[in-house]
Amino acid sequence: GGQFGPECLVSLPRNGVVNLTRNHWSHSAGIRWSISAVYPRKVLKWVLLLFFSGLGLIVLQYTQYKLNDPLPYGIEAIFIASGLFIYYVLISRKNNL
Repeated sequence: GGQFGPECLVSLPRNGVVNLTRNHWSHSAGIRWSISAVYPRKVLKWVLLLFFSGLGLIVLQYTQYKLNDPLPYGIEAIFIASGLFIYYVLISRKNNL
């Protein structure tokens, strides 16, 4: 009772609440999901994306620019792209192992 093993399933009903149960079938959503290696990759992607986005916003706080200057957009885009690039490198390196 209380522990979830490899047969643990995640179902996503239409109300957006995630149910984590053993061998649960959500008839309302019609979706049956199993926890696999894809989930940590998605988490890693969002963690890197949010981290580098926040880092870019912190850098913008200490950067001087004019009101209608495109510089802040470029700086933020570079930080977001850096996060996605690091994610790509990590995932491609893991796939090659």
